[in-house]
Amino acid sequence: MSLPTLPPDPCEPGGIAGFAERLRAGATTAEAATEAYLDRIEILEPRLEVASPVWTVLRVC
Repeated sequence: MSLPTLPPDPCEPGGIAGFAERLRAGATTAEAATEAYLDRIEILEPRLEVASPVWTVLRVC
């Protein structure tokens, strides 16, 4: 079973330093990064089966 395409990692390119630079420049937001990571978790979680309780709380809030 192949995975769907993951949304881009907000910390790429340039890792956390690159993300911080884009954040300061207004090219991204903390909300956009959070949504991207939640979307990535939604895709990966069924295979990893590690985030179910956390995932439920995050998506309800």
